[in-house]
Amino acid sequence: MAVVLLRVVLDWIPPMESGAQRRLVLWSHLFTEPLLGPIRRLMPMIPLGQGAALDLSPALLMLLLFLAQALVARYIG
Repeated sequence: MAVVLLRVVLDWIPPMESGAQRRLVLWSHLFTEPLLGPIRRLMPMIPLGQGAALDLSPALLMLLLFLAQALVARYIG
């Protein structure tokens, strides 16, 4: 869940010339896109006007991960 939250925060920060920030963004996309991509295909972005849109797929992914964690803890842990 922390990687998803990191990606959301990094997507809101303007890109810098720093190689460290770029590597962190690429790393977060590498780990989250396989899960976020299918959710985005099923759940379209919400248009906000003037070309902006709200992507709720990270919130849904975090909810699903939380539920999966709770189920595993309840039935296995």
